[in-house]
Amino acid sequence: MESRDAGFWERLEAVAKALSKVTGLIGALCLLAAALVTTEGVLVRKILGWSTTWQVELSVFLLMYACFVGAAYGQLGEHHLNIDLLIIYLPPRVRETLLAVTGVLSCIICVAIAWYAWPMWWESVVRNDHRESLWGPPLWIP
Repeated sequence: MESRDAGFWERLEAVAKALSKVTGLIGALCLLAAALVTTEGVLVRKILGWSTTWQVELSVFLLMYACFVGAAYGQLGEHHLNIDLLIIYLPPRVRETLLAVTGVLSCIICVAIAWYAWPMWWESVVRNDHRESLWGPPLWIP
């Protein structure tokens, strides 16, 4: 029975790693797209003298996506910013316990954010809310 459970957890870990890699790739592409869109906006404004309406908003949306969705990839390889000024002085067992507790608390916070964000997202879908700009993208996307 335990071998089946171990196989399940290994498959679940493989799926989570694969999804993290996909979101990391998409996040990287969003960063590239934001850089290209911003560059295009600057060139069009400075060289051609045209006013731009959508570049800044799209860049912000792309950067938000890259940060929030691409964070899973950063967490996967532990490439995230770690502030361990005090934790390095703790005994290994205490340090591991503290890391486990903070991991669980982080998951609880993510669930709470998702729980409270879901109704706002659904309301923007139902009401077909749009940004109050000339471009006016639907709010449910970001």
